[in-house]
Amino acid sequence: MIDWITQSFAYIPDSYKLDFEIILDDPEGYAEAELEKICRSNVLLEMKMHSREAKRENRLAISLCAVGLLMILISIAVTQLWTAESRARDIVLFILDILATVPFWGAADICFVGNRKIRQRAANFVRRFHAIRFAGKQQPGTETR
Repeated sequence: MIDWITQSFAYIPDSYKLDFEIILDDPEGYAEAELEKICRSNVLLEMKMHSREAKRENRLAISLCAVGLLMILISIAVTQLWTAESRARDIVLFILDILATVPFWGAADICFVGNRKIRQRAANFVRRFHAIRFAGKQQPGTETR
């Protein structure tokens, strides 16, 4: 059901808050208030899981930046220590430049592309999810007006 709620955010403009009403054929002995409490708990759990995933991705991005910084420092050290001009030195420095650049691009991808989806999903639950209500399906002939 959480996936269904998440997908419904895509169909409604961002300026609207969503109230969900779910009608069940057979609530299997659960009271409406109890179902609402369970669903709210699941939504909070979903938000917590997304928060953990975002933190994990952020740690990965920081680690990639640290690797890139280490490669830059190694490149500087090679430049300072290997002073003789040669083709081998140029090749090593070129490879170190690439090894320094790639982790930063990976970190940027994680921060700006990957985490964007996670942040958007969490923001939808915080800003746009307003209420959920459960009701049992009424029997024919017992409709209220």
